[in-house]
Amino acid sequence: MRKDYSTYVVHSFSAGNLSLDHFKDNPLLRFFQGEGGEFVFESTIPQIVKEVTEENKDEVVLTLTVVMPREIDIANTTSVQENTATWKITREMLTKGVTFKAMTK
Repeated sequence: MRKDYSTYVVHSFSAGNLSLDHFKDNPLLRFFQGEGGEFVFESTIPQIVKEVTEENKDEVVLTLTVVMPREIDIANTTSVQENTATWKITREMLTKGVTFKAMTK
């Protein structure tokens, strides 16, 4: 909880037993298997913050964690452990919109 007592929405998404076909046509959340057998995750958050200040631009407002079916080979985050990638999304990142990607071996 922050000092100003603003609330946070906590959301957990699980694909469970859904097939990859459920994700192939979603422009904001894609999970698919490539031709080489690798699994690919892509998620886009469009611009949702109009402006930031020097004081709040680095504030983490969202944490995104993805657990892949195999060990991750490459992701656009520095926080990767085996099959899990985590992104810390700051207020400044949301002024531009951002795409998150991870791919397994």
